[in-house]
Amino acid sequence: MLDLVRIIPENAPAFMPLIKENAYLYVMDEAAISVGITEDGMPIAALLFQVLDDGNCEILSICVDSEHRRQGFATELLVKAADFLAEETECSRFICRYDVRDDAEDSFTGFLEYLGFTITRLPGGCFVTTIGELKQVRELEGGAAGCVSFAKLTTMQKKQLREASETLAELMDEEMSEEAGEESVRETIEENLSCVIYDDKTIRSYVIFTTDPEDPEALSVAWAETSGTPADMLFLMRHAMHAAAAYPDDKKIYIPVVNERSERLVEKLLGDHAKRIEKYYEAQLDLYSEESEEAGESA
Repeated sequence: MLDLVRIIPENAPAFMPLIKENAYLYVMDEAAISVGITEDGMPIAALLFQVLDDGNCEILSICVDSEHRRQGFATELLVKAADFLAEETECSRFICRYDVRDDAEDSFTGFLEYLGFTITRLPGGCFVTTIGELKQVRELEGGAAGCVSFAKLTTMQKKQLREASETLAELMDEEMSEEAGEESVRETIEENLSCVIYDDKTIRSYVIFTTDPEDPEALSVAWAETSGTPADMLFLMRHAMHAAAAYPDDKKIYIPVVNERSERLVEKLLGDHAKRIEKYYEAQLDLYSEESEEAGESA
């Protein structure tokens, strides 16, 4: 027997395999609305959504068990969610923003298109490269003057860096805390590759490498910011590659990009030496078509 149920903290563990890991906390904190479908008590589909202030409803997670796909369960969840939104809110559109790896791009994007969503590719996503590949980029040959390694920053300079980024400050505080949980897998700053450029005793540009929590043997470019010229990023990467001489050539580096400018910079600088593994999309689905609204007005 099929049942439509509200997902709450008490029954959420049973639905956990059907909810994105980074969205699961929204269920446990009851910060979003979650509905699911069960078959003879077994969860087979789940939808998690959040009402935004801009008149949109953001889908945080949607999934149907592999054995029950293409049978209309996701559509049923969306219809029930739309009914709720029509009765309780003024939302007029579903939106879904997501990063997707190349090997899952066709399946997940096709799944949303099947549900009626319009898909738009946005700047962003993630590239992957290796120390060896970066060493082959001609522009990165040699060191770079004017850069200071994170490992050599003074206490005052680290304080300035903390003030440059709230998220970076949290990471730096976590590293200094004795209660950070040393046995757990977490991000840590790679102090030799990470570096900054100072201008008149203020931070002009910086790039911070961290261990990747999902791939502890790899590094990630966690933060990269400049208030100077784009050339600063080149100088910072040159410094990092000079410091990377002690690393094996096959060590991976993940480079997430968050906007069109950074995406162009990575593509221009690294070219074929970095492979895109993740793309960023926005999907939209209007809850009410213009035709239905016109029909309602004329009735």
